[in-house]
Amino acid sequence: MVDAHGRLGEAATESSAAATWVSVTHHRSLEVELWTDELVSRGSGVHWTCPQWWDRTNGGIQVMDAVTSERLFVPLDRLTTTYDAVILRKLGSVAYLADALIPWLRTLGDHYRGLTINVPRTMLFGWHKSYLKAVEDAGGATIPTRYFAANISRKALMEAVDEPEHYIVKPATGELGEGVSMLSNITDEDLRMRASFARGWLLQPVESGVWNGEFQTVFFGDEPISAVRKSYRPPNTRNVIPSRAERHIEHVEPRPCDVDLGRRIRAHWEHGLGLPLGLYRLDVIDSAERGSLVLEFETVNPGFGEDLMDPPVATDLYRRISDRLFRSLALRKPIE
Repeated sequence: MVDAHGRLGEAATESSAAATWVSVTHHRSLEVELWTDELVSRGSGVHWTCPQWWDRTNGGIQVMDAVTSERLFVPLDRLTTTYDAVILRKLGSVAYLADALIPWLRTLGDHYRGLTINVPRTMLFGWHKSYLKAVEDAGGATIPTRYFAANISRKALMEAVDEPEHYIVKPATGELGEGVSMLSNITDEDLRMRASFARGWLLQPVESGVWNGEFQTVFFGDEPISAVRKSYRPPNTRNVIPSRAERHIEHVEPRPCDVDLGRRIRAHWEHGLGLPLGLYRLDVIDSAERGSLVLEFETVNPGFGEDLMDPPVATDLYRRISDRLFRSLALRKPIE
């Protein structure tokens, strides 16, 4: 977080603060470094923090100056007057660390009234994959999905569908394909071991379109800022769903159809559901039978893929994002 004096875009303010909240594991990342460098170069101060530095006893949060490494304590009731913006990034595993992250996000949402990327209530809504229903309401097609409680048994899951060998089971929370399995391969022990972080399960039929490639588009407001295509080697007789070992990732230009869909979903979340949304990622596959299908609409921990970019491209990415951030601060408006 920050407490600095300077200019926001073209407009001068009393406090040009940009606050960055980082991983609960305190790990530095390329994204945090690049974005911090960009903000500092514009005259802003930047403070880093994480949920583990939340001081419940004294009602505040410990922060660290990103430049000097000085530690400070900020009371919760002074967050809004201290910082112009809070940027919630690199939170760690949203599945395994949910018990720490969720109450921290709720506390932040209750006390901070400035520009937040993303707003805690939006992130909490997107925590559980039942948000896919809201994607459908916005006009996005998804893979047919059924939801089940965390304590479901393998027998009950198998009996829930006609052809279980053609279904995959996923945790209702999670990321990076963590915990995804063929339904026919999962055991009761697997379900019990993962129940504490899965927070429910979902079943989806195997969609062969994933072998044709997955397109991921990252947005900041309505602007697509990065896109990648995940392609896979042709399936062998063993693998029904792709593995990371078979994956190739390349940066591509955002597809107009994905840009239009991402904007429509965002508009529905903001205006239909009252969920402000600054940073998000749309994951789509192309099905021969059903056209474009949304796999994920990631609002909690969307990655930019900056580690795959050439350094000048990554630097330009954070310059463009910061331009939009400072413009919003100067106009005292949400991210557009």
